Amino acid sequence: MLVAWSDPIRVDFLRGGLAVTVKPVVYHFQGLGPLLTGKPRDWKLVHVVPKGVVFDGASVPRLLQSAAPGRFHTVAAALIHDHGHENAYALQWTQEFVDHLFLKVLLTEGRGSQVSGMDARKMWAAVASPFGTLAWKRNREEERERLLKSRALALQREATVERAAAYLGV
Repeated sequence: MLVAWSDPIRVDFLRGGLAVTVKPVVYHFQGLGPLLTGKPRDWKLVHVVPKGVVFDGASVPRLLQSAAPGRFHTVAAALIHDHGHENAYALQWTQEFVDHLFLKVLLTEGRGSQVSGMDARKMWAAVASPFGTLAWKRNREEERERLLKSRALALQREATVERAAAYLGV
């Protein structure tokens, strides 16, 4: 599988373990395989994470922090995973798909950093665990509610504009 992203990924680290993208990040994935997508191996995905996206930079529970690689070595994987979680409803991505992207990016990062294949698989197991599933469900429901509220507000504005136009005879 080919995984690439715009280089270098530029983020500013904020207080509380958060980070924000300084410029858009473009990920290129190829050959995710028929198991995830139901499409042939030549299937490709280009995904853009816009500038200004705030993410938690590979949050790790305190109990596991001593076993986890440093946060600087997992930025690309954490960013695609968090952005995928936050926008899964609109993107129509499943938890399995987002977790798989996370693992593939970790393994790619591991070739030139301190993230070993074993560490990458441990981190993947953590996000694919029941705790990760709970976070997934919560994020997906929050996003769904946010999109529904946004659509409802848009419909209200549209109706108000139509009433005003009718009143003004426009």
